[in-house]
Amino acid sequence: MAENRKEEEERARAETGPEPSEGGEAAHSADPPVVGAQVKGHSSPQHAMTDSAESEDMEESCDNEATIKEADRILGLLKVFYREGGESPINFFKFVTDPNSFAQTLDNMYHVLYLVRHGLARIKADEDEIPVLEPLDPGQGSYVPPQTSGLIPLSIACWEQIVELFAISQPMIPPAPEA
Repeated sequence: MAENRKEEEERARAETGPEPSEGGEAAHSADPPVVGAQVKGHSSPQHAMTDSAESEDMEESCDNEATIKEADRILGLLKVFYREGGESPINFFKFVTDPNSFAQTLDNMYHVLYLVRHGLARIKADEDEIPVLEPLDPGQGSYVPPQTSGLIPLSIACWEQIVELFAISQPMIPPAPEA
């Protein structure tokens, strides 16, 4: 009887994933949690994206005025840092990471990926295979923005490692002023 209950718990855990621990991370999991939401009614985000009408609705809902305003502000900062750096691509992690706020880092990543998806910025790997970011002028060059949204898995532990590894003490993107 106890063995049946144990099998049921393991089956449920396999279907729903591990339960969160007190620290907010998945208990007994070596994999970092993925940043992003699963689309309701679909088994995976990739499956949901096959329905073009639904993905267009999702994109339209993401293109609200506040998102556009914040993405424009971040694009302006990206252009300033790019010019000041001799038009050299900027380390993606140094640009988006706020060493004081995991949530702000996620928000910055969202807006930068918005810029990439709309062809206003590009992420590529440098000679050390570290992602770097550069602004693009719309309509110039042969760059074609990706057709899918990028998801970058980021756990709090990974964020802390990025802050330490790149010695980030101040955010390049200050928090948006209150409206």
